[in-house]
Formats: sequence, structure tokens, C-alpha cells
Amino acid sequence: MFERRVDELPSSYLVPQESGNRTGVRRLSITDATGAGLKLNADPKAPVECTLSPYTAFELENAAHAWELPDVHYTVVTVAGRQMGVGGDDSWGAPVHDEYLIPANRDMVFEFTLSKYNA
Repeated sequence: MFERRVDELPSSYLVPQESGNRTGVRRLSITDATGAGLKLNADPKAPVECTLSPYTAFELENAAHAWELPDVHYTVVTVAGRQMGVGGDDSWGAPVHDEYLIPANRDMVFEFTLSKYNA
């Protein structure tokens, strides 16, 4: 079991950006200080990917420096069936290797259950 505060999850990149995607997620609990919150369950045979962030994508895209981000006052939860990386062997233009591409020409489905949680 891993446990982190949401405000500890973002990577401290020079320019703020999305980070911290977790793959192979089967169970996730998001709770407040009292232990109340949400619980996510995915099919153990078909785990999902999750990102928890104290910032929206809009806030991250519009901040050139960390000090431009707003005070933390909510949690943004992103759940995806799969997510593809941005590059291949380097960060300056190499394409993603074929075996890591997500086909855009077919439907894909993923499922999870979201419910109330009290520790």
C-alpha cells in the first residue's frame, strides 16, 4: 500500500506540467483528514491509469513558474484506460515505438467503480 498527500504528488519541474500518472491501478482511496472520501475499484484483469493533482490541466498550462499556481484547495482525479507517452528514445522528436502506440482506429473500453469511502 502506498500513501501520499495530493500536494506531494506533482514533480517539481522547472515549468509546471502534468505529472504523476500511475499505471496498473486496481484500487484507489482518496480521503480527507477524517478518512471520508472516494474509492475506485477497477477490474483486477484490466487495471486503469490514474493521476491525482492539486491543479487542473488549465492551471498547469497557464503557469510558467510554480509560484504562479493557485493555492491548493481541491483534488483533480483523472482516470484513463491507457495513456501513451510523448516520445520514443529521446525528448526532442523521436517517435513512439510501434509496440507502445495506442491504435486510434478502434474502440477501446475500460471500466471502474467509484463509491463513497469511510475508513
